[in-house]
Amino acid sequence: MDWWEGTQVLKEHGYDLYFYNNKKRDEIDFVIEEKGKVYPIEIKSDKHYTRHRAMSNVVSDKLNGITVGYVYSNCNIYNENGIQYYPIYMIDFLNKVDDSKNIYKINIDSLKI
Repeated sequence: MDWWEGTQVLKEHGYDLYFYNNKKRDEIDFVIEEKGKVYPIEIKSDKHYTRHRAMSNVVSDKLNGITVGYVYSNCNIYNENGIQYYPIYMIDFLNKVDDSKNIYKINIDSLKI
């Protein structure tokens, strides 16, 4: 699986994909939102999957509220400095949580004012 196929998988699984590019911090392949939290995702197809300057900068900056980043590549599962590494095939297991079920609507039509 490469970057383009990862894009298709994430879209098929219900994610709106955003791109992060900052002149000082470089770029991140994808930024997704899940239950009000933001998660950066990188898909790396080469052996240099631990090179991700932007991801490292974003995760290490405690002011932005992003505490974890995800890298999918040809590797085993492990965690290092707030970045979780997964084999690239595992991106197929990501599924958007439907949080619309947690929204409550109040009907006040029967109240008399």
